[in-house]
Amino acid sequence: MKKFAVFIATTGGPIQIERLTPERAPQSMICVSRSSNILPISGEYDDFVRRGSGIIEREFGPFEYESFRADISGSVGTGQSWQLPFFIAHAIDAAVGSELVEDVDAADYVVWATGRVDYDLNILDVDHIAEKIKGSHSLFEKIASSQSKAVIAAPASQISLLDEIPDFGKNFSVLPAESGFQVCKDLDLNLEAKTASGSIKYRSGKNSRFAAVVLAAAIVIAWGFFYFAPVKTDV
Repeated sequence: MKKFAVFIATTGGPIQIERLTPERAPQSMICVSRSSNILPISGEYDDFVRRGSGIIEREFGPFEYESFRADISGSVGTGQSWQLPFFIAHAIDAAVGSELVEDVDAADYVVWATGRVDYDLNILDVDHIAEKIKGSHSLFEKIASSQSKAVIAAPASQISLLDEIPDFGKNFSVLPAESGFQVCKDLDLNLEAKTASGSIKYRSGKNSRFAAVVLAAAIVIAWGFFYFAPVKTDV
């Protein structure tokens, strides 16, 4: 089981996505470390998760429960750069053989990420990357002295801005993020068994369901034709 700790890069320092809990709730929400404090960005997170407006349920569902409660280690303000780390966290949660963990010391991989994700899974530019790097030095130093591997993920079009990260050694790698599918592949996440209906698998499951519906409709039409056709009798 590969263990991942995922951090949202913010200008105030890295914020960890501690856990994702399925809930039977009217909408998904983000709370601070098991508290009842629901953060203002919860509405945007719900839009990001929900099928139709967002991508999480489409890519990694269908889910038994309707919503998620996400616990994070601190407050996240305005902006949408949290979308890439949350996409990664949900991908880890859905993948076979991977686990999202709260204990950073127990993590095989520590992912530091920033980026927006659009409806087609393209990774889009964000602001203040230099400030986010500066605010994360203590985390980077902690990882450098551990056995964990650090993955620094940012929009591919802005990857040159990551040059400001000091050389912390061979256990640090940079992931230029172009698309959600590519990010999952680069993180070596096994999503085959759990995303049969999502576009991570080229929507093969959706095509299969469509084919099944067409076949069922054809059978019903054929049955109706033979059932209601006039019966010929000998005179």
